[in-house]
Amino acid sequence: MGRRTFTTTQIVEMLRGWHNGHTVTEIAATAGVDRKTVRKYVQCATDAGIRPGIGEVTSTEWRELVCRHYPEIENPLLRTTWHDLDNHGALIREMRRSGHSYESIWRRLRAERRSSVSVASLKRWSRQNLSNQNAC
Repeated sequence: MGRRTFTTTQIVEMLRGWHNGHTVTEIAATAGVDRKTVRKYVQCATDAGIRPGIGEVTSTEWRELVCRHYPEIENPLLRTTWHDLDNHGALIREMRRSGHSYESIWRRLRAERRSSVSVASLKRWSRQNLSNQNAC
C-alpha cells in the first residue's frame, strides 16, 4: 500500500483517541492505518510531555502541536516532492490535456526527467494544482 496524506483534523482525532486511553492498535483499526503510523504521531505528543489521560488538551493545542511537528500537512507547498512537480507543471498539464493517465505521466517524468516522485504524489499535486482544468 502506498503513502497516504492525512489532514490535521485526522491526526488530531488519532491523538485525542490516544489521550483518552485507546490503544495504538484500536486507533489504527478505527482510522484504517498501520500501527506505526499512529505511533509516529503519538511520538510528537509524548515528546511534548503529553501523557494519556493526564490533563486537558484542547483542539487548538492539538492542532498547534501537529502543525509544529508536521508543517507540511497544513501547507502542501512544504512537501519536497511538490517542488519537483512544480518544475514539471507545464509537461504535466500538457499530458493531462492530451488524455494521458497519471501512470503514463509518472513513467515519462521518471525516464526523461529523472524525477523520483510517486504516482500518488503526482495525483495529489494534480488535484491541488490542476483542479480548474478538470485534470482529476
